[in-house]
Order: sequence, then structure tokens, then C-alpha cells
Amino acid sequence: MGDETIGNYGGSIVVGYYVKTPIVMKNMLYNCGGIRVEWSHHEKNIITHNIVKNVKTSDYTIRAEAGITLIEQNIVDPRPWIHFWFTNAIIINNNGFTTGKYTYQSDPVPIGTDNNYGNPCTWTSQKNRYNTGFTPDKLYTNGNPIHYIKISVSGINTTAGEIITVKLVTTKADGSQNTLEKSFSSDTTYYLTDEELLQLLQGDYPVTAIEAYAKTNQSTTNATVYVTVGVD
Repeated sequence: MGDETIGNYGGSIVVGYYVKTPIVMKNMLYNCGGIRVEWSHHEKNIITHNIVKNVKTSDYTIRAEAGITLIEQNIVDPRPWIHFWFTNAIIINNNGFTTGKYTYQSDPVPIGTDNNYGNPCTWTSQKNRYNTGFTPDKLYTNGNPIHYIKISVSGINTTAGEIITVKLVTTKADGSQNTLEKSFSSDTTYYLTDEELLQLLQGDYPVTAIEAYAKTNQSTTNATVYVTVGVD
């Protein structure tokens, strides 16, 4: 769906029910409703290079509540986040979006020895359709997208050939889980790629928890691991 101009008569773009991977691109919407992708059959959504301006105060600018949504290089009016509703979304290089306002850094993740994972650090989530606020121990992913996940590792014993492995586990509202492991042989600050975020977020349901585990291949360690989750 693309190259449409809608304005002045209250219309909006609503993606149909049976489209598995909808792409909404190069549309201009003025003085009307926004873009909606909201049916459970959608698995991966792409909303890119659209201009959405002067949306009616009662409508969402962009609403995507099914599957995973990549929202990239759109131009929108800055509005409170109540007007942007996403189940799981990756937001990249948009004009009008303010991103990364809230970050949640773990306590040091306990590092298990001899290739056994230690206890996890955990973020829990509540579905929050109307984005009424944040508390430090909550991670909202319905109404507020995960913007990035950062892994920081320091104190690795490179002389001994130490390898630190971090495992991230996301739990969805239906109980399903996605897992990602990353190994590091030197001190680093690493941001998950878009593909890695998609791996963790895939599925129709919002994320209800993220767990971070760590382990070393050594019998002892002086390393430290932090995981930071950035949301809007």
C-alpha cells in the first residue's frame, strides 16, 4: 500500500485482515485519521516513508498492535505517546518521534561460573493501552516500544581466555519465549542489531518479561555485566 494522499475528509489507512506482512509506505495523510495495522493475522509490519500530519485529536497517528512493527523514516507531528500504540515495535530515524526517554539498567547480572548461568535479572511488564505513566520496575511494551537493548561487559580476563556469555529471554503474554545469546571475549558495550531485536520480539503478543543471564567459562571471574533496556 503506497503513494496515497488522504486529507480533509476524515479518512485513514487501515490494513486489511488477511495481509500477513503489510507494507505501508510513501503515503501522505493530512487532517484525517492515521495509520492502523491492528489485526491478529499480521506477523511483521513495515510502516515507512509516510507523512502523517494534523491527525484528529481522537485518533492514533500510528497504531500497530499485531506482530512486530518496523517504523522507519516517517514524518509525524510530535504528539503525546497516547496517540502512538504499538504492541512490539522498532523505531528508527523518524521525524517527530522522541525516542529513548526511559531506560532501565539492571543491577549487575550475576555471572555463573564453569559455563553455568547464574540467576537472572528480570524486568516485568504490564500491558498499558493508554500509557498512563511509568514506574522504575515496569517495562511497558504495549503502547511504548522497546527502543534498544544494550549489553555492557567489563573486567574480562583476556589473558586467561575468558569468555562471558549473556542470554536474554523474552516472555510473551501467551507464555511463549524467545531467546538470544551473545558471547564476548573482551570488554565491550554492545547494542543488539535490528535483526536480534526482531528475534527477541517476534510473535503476536506483547512482551511481559525480559530476563538477562550471564556465565563465564572460568571457575572464577572479576567481570561485570549490565543490561540496559531503552523504551519510550
